[in-house]
Amino acid sequence: MSDFLVVLGLAALPALANFLGGGLAEVVRVSARSLSLALHLAAGIVLAVVGLELMPEALQANPPWVPLLAFVAGGAVFIALDRVVGYLQGRLGRGEDQSSALGIFGGVSMDLFSDGVMIGTGTVLNPALGLLLALGQMPADLPEGFAAVATLRRAGIPRRRRS
Repeated sequence: MSDFLVVLGLAALPALANFLGGGLAEVVRVSARSLSLALHLAAGIVLAVVGLELMPEALQANPPWVPLLAFVAGGAVFIALDRVVGYLQGRLGRGEDQSSALGIFGGVSMDLFSDGVMIGTGTVLNPALGLLLALGQMPADLPEGFAAVATLRRAGIPRRRRS
């Protein structure tokens, strides 16, 4: 099997978990508490994967300040994106319910894209690291998909538009 297909297959695993989580949200009644628990579970798993597996590898970079600078730049991009979305919502006069579908879709898309980049980079460096990152992201993306579809469902978005 070619290296490209290995990277592609490993990067697809978190997307598969996200899809399975969304399917689960379609068949399970979701309370506000279970939605909150799913989001907290996803965040905790992501922090564990980054802290235990990714940061030790990243801090071995030469020069070591590059990963820290990338982390700060990512935070700045998030803050800028949040402000742009807030500005557009105010300017277009749309409430949160009307724009939630696009916001959730964009957030999940960016997360899965960054997961793919992280897994692809890890696989290029060391295939075992790529596999570990992919398997570590799957438990985080399952509740993320669950929370995304549950939020869309609670907002009254029709099933056809949220799938």
